[in-house]
Amino acid sequence: MNTQDPNPPPQIGIQDILALTIWECFAGYEYLTGEIGVGAERVCLMGESAGGHLALAFLATLARGVVGSFSFSSSSLDGDGDEDWGKKERVKEKREEGHPRPGSLILLSPWIDLSLSSPVVDILEKKDFMSRSFLRRMGRELLRSDPGLSSLFGDFASRSMERGSWGRILPCKTWVSAGGDEIFVDDIVRFVDCTREDDVEVELRVEPGKCHSWQSGEAFLSARRFLDISIQCEGVELMPGLVGVAGVIAGFV
Repeated sequence: MNTQDPNPPPQIGIQDILALTIWECFAGYEYLTGEIGVGAERVCLMGESAGGHLALAFLATLARGVVGSFSFSSSSLDGDGDEDWGKKERVKEKREEGHPRPGSLILLSPWIDLSLSSPVVDILEKKDFMSRSFLRRMGRELLRSDPGLSSLFGDFASRSMERGSWGRILPCKTWVSAGGDEIFVDDIVRFVDCTREDDVEVELRVEPGKCHSWQSGEAFLSARRFLDISIQCEGVELMPGLVGVAGVIAGFV
């Protein structure tokens, strides 16, 4: 991959929304671990809501090495022709070894099932601010260019022969958060159960009475108070949800 060129490979069309976003994730990951030299074990991948789905799609793609007809191990990983020999050798070694998984993963209210097929989604929709019909429409749009991607990325709480075991996909440290009243909570619990069946250690925290992306919502409502507080002020706790997430990140890295 030439990290100086922001354009995706020609195999990915502009209509391939999911493939484009996965490729962008890969480009950023390759830049961190390749160009900058950050060890993969020090990378904490984090995704919230649709970003949680993207994080899982990226990891599943990283494990397979392909997205659609585009192979991450193809010649598109080559750099410019004027690169020094040593850099070309590092690219060759990376191609042969594959790309290591990030060291840790944090998912906040991840969108697990694009079709929202949970039998309790009708009940959960009444407690949350998210619209099932809107989400289903957006889910269909993501997979519109290639319906064959549905078995890979359509529902992460269901088994997929193409995707394989979560043991070969997820980092060794994974933390998942959900609101007890959010529309995705049943899917999130099913996903975590599925990963544990594959002998993956995943920590799940479900906050009772909270809606979708409750940490960010809490932070948004606290923003004005936060900006009004003096930097020397002590003993005032704002945004405890995100403070807790920051603690998890610190423990991981």
